[in-house]
Amino acid sequence: MGFRTGYLDVMHAGRVVGRSSYGLSQRLHLALDILLAYSDKPLRLTVKLGLVLSGGAFLFVPVTLIRFWVGQISQPGYTSLIISIWFFLGLLLSVLGMVGLYT
Repeated sequence: MGFRTGYLDVMHAGRVVGRSSYGLSQRLHLALDILLAYSDKPLRLTVKLGLVLSGGAFLFVPVTLIRFWVGQISQPGYTSLIISIWFFLGLLLSVLGMVGLYT
C-alpha cells in the first residue's frame, strides 16, 4: 500500500479453559477465504495451468497422429476430439484466469 511496515513481537498465551468452537469445515472455509481474498496467486496459477494444457495439446498432436497412422487408435474421431478438448480446455482456463485478474 506504500506505507512503511513495522513489526511487533507478541507472546500468545495458550487457551486456559474450553475448546475452540471452530470445526474442521469452518477452519477450511476460513483458510480458503484467506487464500483467495488477499492474493491473486491462484488466478495467476490458473492462467499458467491453462497455458501449460494448451501447450501440452500442441505437443500431444504429433504423438496422437502417429498413433492413429500406425493403427493403434481405431476409433474414428478420437484423435481430433481429444486434441481439441485439451487445447480448448487450456484456452478456457487461461482466459478465465485473465478475466479474474482484471475484475
